[in-house]
Amino acid sequence: ITRSNYLTWTFDVNIHLISLDISQIILSGSDYPSAQKAKALIFIRHHLHENLKVEYLTEEDLVVLWQSLKDCYDHQQDVVLPYARFEWINLRFQDFKSVVENNS
Repeated sequence: ITRSNYLTWTFDVNIHLISLDISQIILSGSDYPSAQKAKALIFIRHHLHENLKVEYLTEEDLVVLWQSLKDCYDHQQDVVLPYARFEWINLRFQDFKSVVENNS
């Protein structure tokens, strides 16, 4: 709900749906049986913050729910990712000045 963990949340959801071989459901709602769509919807709803569950209580279409969340929170990648990359590049390990030197 604070938008601080959206990137990790989407990554976790994608990995789980890939493991169930239904990751394309959230993108297109394509020709998947309703049981698989329900399984994906249950997983996503289970891992939503309580306030978001209430906000999207009546949304039963998985594609619409996923797109609504993406529209609301996906800009975090533009905000958080560059800073995280900068921090990672400048991270220092014990005797090394940077990650690049450590990796070499």
